[in-house]
Formats: sequence, structure tokens, C-alpha cells
Amino acid sequence: MKKQFIIITLALFATGFIAWQNRFKLAEDILKELGLEKEMAEEYISGNFFNGSIQIYKTDQMLAMSQTKRAALVKPIGEYIKAYVTSPVFAAKFEEERKSFMGLDMMEAAPSREEMIEQFLQQLKKDEAEIVQAMKNASGSEKVELEKAMKQVREAQTALKDSKHPLHKKYFDLMKEEMMPDKSAFRYEDPAEAKAAEEAMKNIEIETFPSTPQELIKKRLKEFIEISGSVDFNAKLEKRGGISYFVDPRYEQKDHTWKLIFRCGKEVILPARTFAQQWLALLPK
Repeated sequence: MKKQFIIITLALFATGFIAWQNRFKLAEDILKELGLEKEMAEEYISGNFFNGSIQIYKTDQMLAMSQTKRAALVKPIGEYIKAYVTSPVFAAKFEEERKSFMGLDMMEAAPSREEMIEQFLQQLKKDEAEIVQAMKNASGSEKVELEKAMKQVREAQTALKDSKHPLHKKYFDLMKEEMMPDKSAFRYEDPAEAKAAEEAMKNIEIETFPSTPQELIKKRLKEFIEISGSVDFNAKLEKRGGISYFVDPRYEQKDHTWKLIFRCGKEVILPARTFAQQWLALLPK
């Protein structure tokens, strides 16, 4: 199996690009050596960092490098990446991404209860007009179905206009589901609902997207150290139909990240693990 150039594994797990002001020349040299454009590098690194995935555009320069050369580049790439994730530029990207992930941008833009009802009533008026038009040429079962639809549309209009109507909640909930499937985007007016939504958001934040870049860095570093430490670089491969598979079926069941780290090779991953461990040790507990 041809080893792929993924020494940017560090980048995948909480690493990023250099602060221009201090190390522009170093960043420029590394990008040139890797055959990457700055914009593309930032795109991949940021995406992998936020999503916890492993994707990188493999250039001819990368694929042509020996394992020894790749291993030698681990530390400078790590430093290059480390400076970026602690820069104001990345912090701004982080805030934008987190805001989107948590649905906060949608919450800020979400209409009020009254605005939502008014918008939906306008849509129901259009639906009513379309049904009236369709009924002109309808007959039989089609006409019966249209009459049922008309009854429901008019019932919804009446119920939504009156908060005390017995069917108001039913149609309001249906309206929310249709207009805003992501309920985190709705500005809850019920205190109990708002509190429940807030708690749910906190749990998501803790498990998936911490509130600061530093916390996310720690999370990704720990993930990389843990998974890379579980990889058996001595695992045997066999060819089947021109494709390499692990002889041990347990390894064949491993996820995409585990297999990519395996393909990086021990010579590259060991210095990457050392760098990640040293970096993590410097971060606040």
C-alpha cells in the first residue's frame, strides 16, 4: 500500500496555520514545499479542525516525499499550525463557525411568534386561492380531497388568529415544524421550553463544540493522542482484487481516521505524537 502524505494529521486534530506577522517567511517556505496555496491550506485545516475529520489535498510534492523527509517536516508544520490556531484570524473563524454550529445565528434572525403567525397566514391565503382554482375543474375523489384540504386551511387560519382557540396550539406546532424544522432557531417564549433548550445547547457545547478555541484545541489534541496510540503500525496487509486489506479483521473494521494514521507510518506519527503531547502539556488543565 502506497503511504499517503498525511503528516498534516496534526492539523486535523487541533492544529492550524502560522501567525503571519511573526513567521510569514516560514509559512511561505512550508507552503511552497508542500505545493499548497495559502487559501486552500487554510480551508482544509480549518474544516478538519472544526469537524474532527481528516481531509487534505495531496499535491505531487507531498506524494514524492520520502518518509524521512515527511518525518522531518512534522515539527515545523506543527509549529506553523500551532501559531495559526492561536491567532486572531483563526479566533474569528472559530466564533463564526461555532455560532453557526450552535444555531445562534439563526436564533438571532428568528422571527417573533407574531411574525411567524403572520407569515404563515399569508401562505395559507395563497394555499386557499390555489385550492379554489383547482376545485373549478375537479370532480369525484379529487374534489373530495380538495374540500378536505380547504376545510383544514380555513380551520388553521381561524385557530392561529385566536390564541385561545382550542386548536391554536395544534396548528402553531405544525406551523413551527414547517417553517423552522430546527427548533433551536425558535425564540422560545415559554420559560420552561427556553430553559430546556439552553440545557440542551450546553450539553452539545461540552460534547461537540467547546466555547473557546483553546478548549477545542485540547479536545482535538487528546483525540489525536488517543487514537494514534491505538494504531498497530505492524499490522499485516494483503491484496484482494488489487486492493489492500488488513489481515486482522478487527483492524479492517477500524474507522477512516485510524486507517489514515496507519498509512502515515510510524516514522511520521511518533514525532507528531510527541509534538501533540508537549503542546497539550503547556495548555491549562
